[in-house]
Amino acid sequence: ALMVPAFIFRKRIMNKINKERNPYELEGDAVLKRDFRKHVEGIELDNVPTAFQKLSVKRYQTDKMAALRPFNRDKNRSFDICPFDKMRVKLSNTGTKGSDYINAS
Repeated sequence: ALMVPAFIFRKRIMNKINKERNPYELEGDAVLKRDFRKHVEGIELDNVPTAFQKLSVKRYQTDKMAALRPFNRDKNRSFDICPFDKMRVKLSNTGTKGSDYINAS
């Protein structure tokens, strides 16, 4: 019996919070389009490599683990054209290492 009033109360509170929240408000390190030129001009040339290092190299490597395995590397046209593990075509495994891998990218 208490569940219905509690549910309605919670729904009203959440609706109020959602109306107050600006859906277009930027979070994190995002830069507005109008401020982009000023942002780029403010970056020192020495800091550019540091900014690129902040990008997740680890994610790139873990997303493409099958393509980067030693027994699959020769099956790739080039190092930078590799399928993501979640999206790759999987062949029937014959029991040989890498037999389920093909680079169909």
